[in-house]
Amino acid sequence: MKILITGKPRSGKTTMVKKILTEFSYLPWRGFYTEEIVENQTRTGFNIVTTDGQKVLLAHTNITSNYHLGKYKINLEALETVVFKALVPEIKGKRNPIIIDEIGKMELLSEKFRHLVHELFFSSFAGVIVATIPITPLPFLEKLKAQPGTLLINLDLLGFKAAYHKITELIKTCYTPITK
Repeated sequence: MKILITGKPRSGKTTMVKKILTEFSYLPWRGFYTEEIVENQTRTGFNIVTTDGQKVLLAHTNITSNYHLGKYKINLEALETVVFKALVPEIKGKRNPIIIDEIGKMELLSEKFRHLVHELFFSSFAGVIVATIPITPLPFLEKLKAQPGTLLINLDLLGFKAAYHKITELIKTCYTPITK
């Protein structure tokens, strides 16, 4: 099952991801979420935080890079290195749930990242994928949305609480709680 969470900027997509990771902490999640870097009350960048606790700089206004999006310069090497370590083992037939926050313009600058996401969505991966995507249509994302078995949840339309309930119920249908 593939769940894509969308919504306007600051609609709660990353908050939703963190809440899902907390709710289902008993599951062996693989993947990452992003954290804003705020300096002097201004957003200046983003970190990638993996489910195993690694944190690396994804983008910042004050780094040197050949890749940029708006005011941010992107650290594609960190994205590719850290994300690949977090996600590649899952392509090899495992069923561990995957979290990807986010599949957006910044991340899609990496051809390797696009290829990895494509492989996850279009392979026989049997686990749950929960990913956030921007509300802005992008050709790559339109293909993901159209993939059979993919559910699109728009936080702006459904509301945070209703979306959270729906997503958690779907995850519960795929993974029986582990009891000791």
